[in-house]
Amino acid sequence: MHYSYKLLIIFIIVIINGRLCELDKDECALMPKICNHGVCVNVPGSYQCYCKPGYTGDSCEQDIDECLSSPCKNGGTCQNLENNYECTCIDGFEGKDCSININECESNPCAAGSTCVDGIASYSCVCQEGLTGANCEIDIDDCESQPCQHGGRCTDALGGFTCSCAGTGYAGPTCELDVDECASQPCRHGGTCLDELNDYRCACHPGYTGKNCEVDVNECESSPCQFGGVCLERSNASLYQEAGAPPLLVGPQPHMLLPASFYQPFSLDAASGYECVCVAGTAGARCEVNVDECASSPCRHGKCLDAVGGYTCLCAPGYEGQHCDLEIDECQRYAPCAHGRCVDLRAAYLCVCDAGWGGRNCSVLLQGCRRQPCRHNATCLPWLYRETEHRFNCSCTPGHYGTTCEKITTMSLENSSYAEVNTSREEGYDLSFRFKTTLGHGLLAMGRGLTYFFLELSSGRLNLHSSLLNKWEGVFIGSNLNDSNWQKVFVTINSSHLVLAANEEQTIYPISQNEAFNASVTSFPSTRLGTAGSSYATLTHGPNYFVGCFQDVVVNGQWVLPEDSNTTSAEAAGGEEEEEEDEEVEEGGDAGSVAAAELHGVAAACPRVAQCSPNPCRWGGLCEDAWSRFICTCARPHLGATCQHTYAPATFAHEAARARSTVRVRVAPHARRAVLAALHISMFIRTRKPTGQIFYLGSGPRFGQTDETLVGASLNGGELLLHLRFNQTPENYTVGGTRLDNGYMHLIEVVRNSTLVQVKLNGTEYFRKSISAARQLDAQVLYLGGPPPLEEVSALPVPAALSSPRLLRVPPPRFPRFPRLSCPCFPGTRFSSPRSCLLHPRWSPPSTPCTPPPHCPRCPQCPPALESSTPEPTTQAQPHDDPDYFKGVIQDVQVSIQIVLQAVN
Repeated sequence: MHYSYKLLIIFIIVIINGRLCELDKDECALMPKICNHGVCVNVPGSYQCYCKPGYTGDSCEQDIDECLSSPCKNGGTCQNLENNYECTCIDGFEGKDCSININECESNPCAAGSTCVDGIASYSCVCQEGLTGANCEIDIDDCESQPCQHGGRCTDALGGFTCSCAGTGYAGPTCELDVDECASQPCRHGGTCLDELNDYRCACHPGYTGKNCEVDVNECESSPCQFGGVCLERSNASLYQEAGAPPLLVGPQPHMLLPASFYQPFSLDAASGYECVCVAGTAGARCEVNVDECASSPCRHGKCLDAVGGYTCLCAPGYEGQHCDLEIDECQRYAPCAHGRCVDLRAAYLCVCDAGWGGRNCSVLLQGCRRQPCRHNATCLPWLYRETEHRFNCSCTPGHYGTTCEKITTMSLENSSYAEVNTSREEGYDLSFRFKTTLGHGLLAMGRGLTYFFLELSSGRLNLHSSLLNKWEGVFIGSNLNDSNWQKVFVTINSSHLVLAANEEQTIYPISQNEAFNASVTSFPSTRLGTAGSSYATLTHGPNYFVGCFQDVVVNGQWVLPEDSNTTSAEAAGGEEEEEEDEEVEEGGDAGSVAAAELHGVAAACPRVAQCSPNPCRWGGLCEDAWSRFICTCARPHLGATCQHTYAPATFAHEAARARSTVRVRVAPHARRAVLAALHISMFIRTRKPTGQIFYLGSGPRFGQTDETLVGASLNGGELLLHLRFNQTPENYTVGGTRLDNGYMHLIEVVRNSTLVQVKLNGTEYFRKSISAARQLDAQVLYLGGPPPLEEVSALPVPAALSSPRLLRVPPPRFPRFPRLSCPCFPGTRFSSPRSCLLHPRWSPPSTPCTPPPHCPRCPQCPPALESSTPEPTTQAQPHDDPDYFKGVIQDVQVSIQIVLQAVN
């Protein structure tokens, strides 16, 4: 918010809530019914409601539903009441929460001697033997159920009965016992006799049948063993041998031996069934399985054909042997390569031909490169198509393209230059190119579609940022890519990740996929190299243009060429005889399609001269190669395009022993904001006077003022005295260690960063201290050569003898005036002065000063000039030499990144 708007808001708040916001509103009095079912208590800046039991909410407006906790048990129905609830119980339960089961047995409803069992809204009686009924009131007739079997006669008794089995043939309490016909053991072969009514039945062991189990079943009668297997009945007791007996041959083949299950005593429990002894190559309980000898894959490189008891291998081409395990070496067996080296392959061979020979067997002398068709030092590679057509391919050197490398791919861009390409790929994106520059910042490429990406050079590193990434700063890779050498760059984007490569370094980063994500957002139909235009300037991290050269630019497989990339017809012309001799030679394959690019200010090739060799910067200035020009970073106190100028020294109290000179500079508002919490002020001084105020930077003293803030320095006994005021009490610190009144030039620097203050003398730190800073620096005015005027109340010590001096004005000395930093902007830039960009609070300065176009950084708007920044020098005579005024030379005064004294010889 603008500062004036903040003041207006504060003023409105003061009017509404008291001048100092000290009045507290009583919301309870203003809104009596704000707490619906509670008591309102006013608290500072708000109110608090204390609710009656049964209510809740910020304003006690909600009735607490006590039924929400389901207090009613056993199916009871809950009714919510004010701060209470009521349960309606189902039959059989009672109590506040229906948790009490009513005991219906309390009335003793069951007959004497019976047991009452309580239930839910009911009861049941457990009657003594002989009684029945709901309350055990009925005597039971035990004969009613006819318990006596097989015609026995029943007699009832209390709690029981008796059976008379006479004449039935059965016995037992209920005439249930039959006479046992199995007593004579009629069943044979271990069969089990089962008694029946006036009869019996034999349960035979498996393998036997008949009334008395006398018949042995012949399981081998159906010939169950297949493929010539021998069937052995388990009920044949003669086959059983003693354990350890020698093997017994039971079939025509030597391996057909008696199974191991027969080497034990005969048992009726195992007499059922049969066993098959199989011939070789078969298996299974009935020898029904033809064993697959191919299951073990005996054929290494071939097809296995199974047979009964064996297999046959059909070898694949290139192999031989019983198991196809011997590879045929075609090179050794056939020696096919006439002019080359033979490489054996599986069922084939490959001829690596000697130079100049081709064909499958290296038997054809290649003719494709006889005319040397490849341009620009490209390598020609002849080859043979279909064993008859002579062709060639050209391996182009960087910067060239085409079937014969006839096209130049190198292009030069400067400031507003750009090359824009439109492609039709619907999913995914690829971009590769080479570039070189000496500038550390610039926009290399921009892709636009449903999303966007920017590929920038930032401090010599490659930086790609896009709306597909989950961080605004993007991905960084590489270093020192602005070393004037060619750098290779590759970018690919698909539905899952982004790949960025610079030379041999590569990084992979996942892309952000939201709910609306689809693969089409990874395509960028429009690609622009170079400047992005003003509409995209806010999305770039640095300058939205590029100065340097591109080479071998390929967008989604399409090459981007400068307009005059083709060589002349004279360069491509050849003799008629050569054309006739080689008219059967075909050109190589397609080198790739060429994009239809929109070019603006793009020049072919890359003409450039090193800017810093030899060094054009004088007086030890550092030269920065800015591609098509140079930038000098001058050693203080020098300046100018080649550091050819020197900031003129200003002499204070010149040639007047009793004169005093001061310079006052009023600081513009935007410059004051820049030094609120951080400050770097420096200057050269030369004097032989041990005392005197060097500078004062602060709010300026006024009568009755208590919130003055300042940073100042003076000489006291030849040593620097630092003056600070960020609280009620001024602070003074002596910076000892070196005298500054020896007539030599000295560089003094005062650095403040929040609460840390440092002082450097001639580049060496002599003072460092952490201070308490309750206020920020309000730098409204800068005084050089003396303290603020005597008619103002100064925070710096002023001798009492000078409180009411008689001022005698004399003509001021010659002193260079400050240039006013205005902004009638150059075409295509935002600032006119080489250093006016430095005054803008939103601009981060580069390592070198801003210079005129084309490389003056573009700031969001042209800042106002330093308001009344012209220094106001005065010279006044004093009856006595004034110790508070500086006598000597001050040169090259700089505040933060702003140069205040800009006088030039």
